Amino acid sequence: MSLLLLLQLCHAALISVIPVFFQKIVSLALTDVTTFLLPSGLRLLGFLAMAFLLTAIFQSCSGYIACLFSSDLLKQLQLEFFEKISHLPLSYFQHQSAGEFMTKFNHDIGLVQGFVAGSLPMVLREIITILFAMVILFFSCSAFLMIVSLGMVVLVSFLIMKLNRVLKKYALKQRAGWGRINKVFDETIQGIDTIKTFAGEEQVRQHFKEQTGLLRKLSVKAGITTAVFSPLIDLMSKLGGLVLVLIAYCLIIRESLLTDRFLLFFFYAGLLQASVSSLVQGLSNIQPQLVSAGNIASFFSEKSEVLNDSPGSAILEKPCFIRAKGLYFSYPGGRSLFKDAGFEAPENRITLIQGPSGSGKSTLINLLLGFYLPSKGKIFFGPDPIENFSRKELREKISVATQYHYIFHDTLKRNLSIASPDATDDEMIRALERAHLGEFLSRLPQGINAVMDPRGKGISGGEKQRISMARILLRKSPVIILDEPWSNLDENGRDILIRVVNRCRLDSTILVLTHDIPPGLETDRVYHLMPGQGEFKQVK
Repeated sequence: MSLLLLLQLCHAALISVIPVFFQKIVSLALTDVTTFLLPSGLRLLGFLAMAFLLTAIFQSCSGYIACLFSSDLLKQLQLEFFEKISHLPLSYFQHQSAGEFMTKFNHDIGLVQGFVAGSLPMVLREIITILFAMVILFFSCSAFLMIVSLGMVVLVSFLIMKLNRVLKKYALKQRAGWGRINKVFDETIQGIDTIKTFAGEEQVRQHFKEQTGLLRKLSVKAGITTAVFSPLIDLMSKLGGLVLVLIAYCLIIRESLLTDRFLLFFFYAGLLQASVSSLVQGLSNIQPQLVSAGNIASFFSEKSEVLNDSPGSAILEKPCFIRAKGLYFSYPGGRSLFKDAGFEAPENRITLIQGPSGSGKSTLINLLLGFYLPSKGKIFFGPDPIENFSRKELREKISVATQYHYIFHDTLKRNLSIASPDATDDEMIRALERAHLGEFLSRLPQGINAVMDPRGKGISGGEKQRISMARILLRKSPVIILDEPWSNLDENGRDILIRVVNRCRLDSTILVLTHDIPPGLETDRVYHLMPGQGEFKQVK
């Protein structure tokens, strides 16, 4: 960035010197045209040609540096994006769809790249050129001309600021419009089964048409504003330049300004007007880029999770009991989920917490993993409170299978390795067989290297849940938490999964959160959780 600024500074300085050569050449020709062909005149032409060559070199180098910087910026932003994502609280992702979020971010990155590679060098060059021209005019022309020139620049700058404030509002609204369009895209793809089942294609199409219509209206308004006011400001700048020339001409007639000074002023007034016009045109199209840069900066300034840097504990190296005592928790502005609640899950046992939707079962998982913090009360793993464990340790030692089993559009091997990156192929195959997925594996021509369809399309609900169990078995976790593990399973699939869970308690402490108690599950302790009561009632 510093090198880019230096190149633009050199480029602007060189451009600002060129009018001096023009003034000297014209003055020389006016004095005596025959002297123009003397070495002094040819030397001026040579210097001018060299200046043109250097400006081309500076511009080329600047473009190359900007391209490198833009590419490095893209790589760094992508790396920092994924680093930031992993440290943001879960609540950050609950207000917009994944498609809307990613589309906005990618759109912002593209515009910021354009800003760095094109708009920023141009703006820097023109601003520096304007400053150089103003300084030269100040020292070479009359005070009156200088004041008028400065007034023209200030007026044009004020109008540019006003125009860009309006364009910034349009840019913010357009970005939001793009987000709404891609939200419809994302939700249409995610919910295509539901849309087709209820014959809702026309309704979704109409909703999409409304959003695209709104975006078009915004784009037209922004375009009209730019098309009308940008040329008007440019025209005002050009007319201002003519006024300056007229004033200078009057000063010559009154013999208050020498011809050489007039020529110098004429060339620099033209340079000043050209730079201001170029700046107006550039800034009229730069607002979306600035808005995107602001959005990226806002994303990276989001408050990350408060990480616990505790050195850790050996407790979670083996199965241990889980205890919650005097637990209080409620979402901001929402109802209280837990009020002085408590339970205990013994080690190497199956503890079941039964409760309907909305009773707080999923929230309990987030509390046990440290995603949320209780407003009051304590959670223990063995004798140690949860504060003694780092977030990383909790998430590495506690395995969770939720009712939403996400299957990545990648190989089965990669889907399993997310649980244990160092696992061998044989260990993965054994985990699949323990999860009763041997027959499923045999149907895949490439075995564990077979690519799964996006979001697990074509895989039954039972197979998805058993893949989730295979992930857990691969980790060999001392603590396992299962959230509605047999939802959407037929009787045979449920019985298979129950046998898998029953065997897991030999090596792990198991906590099951579910609507009901399935037959065959060898529970050792059962709690009942009712919405609104906020406490665990032991029934077994």
